[in-house]
Amino acid sequence: MSILPVCTRGPGWSAQPCLIPERGRTHRSLSGPGATVCRVSAASGTETTPAELLREACGGNSRAFQALVAPHVRALHLHSYRMFGSYTEAEDAVQETMLRAWQGLSGFEGRAPLRHWLYRISTTTCLKIFLTFTA
Repeated sequence: MSILPVCTRGPGWSAQPCLIPERGRTHRSLSGPGATVCRVSAASGTETTPAELLREACGGNSRAFQALVAPHVRALHLHSYRMFGSYTEAEDAVQETMLRAWQGLSGFEGRAPLRHWLYRISTTTCLKIFLTFTA
């Protein structure tokens, strides 16, 4: 599963992509305590570890970032939906979360799993969106 840019924001905004999941081949490596998610390259059949994907994504490779966050998109969408109770608001929150994660990827220190970092960004994003509705 990967994420593809498919649209941009309204007039006056810089062209920021909206990220939509796309189906792909991923599998879980269940050996070891970390149980990491690895991306299987369709062309060569080789695995790319999350550490390699993170290194490439920090270097500006958007495809590596897509492969890195793809296993978490559905869970982030459900998390956002539980906070808003609206499918469309949850979609917007996930889009904003992915944008903020991409922009702040250099700040990811790796002390906690990537999933925790993405959930924290998602929660903060949802709260900020909710506060703009109530203000």
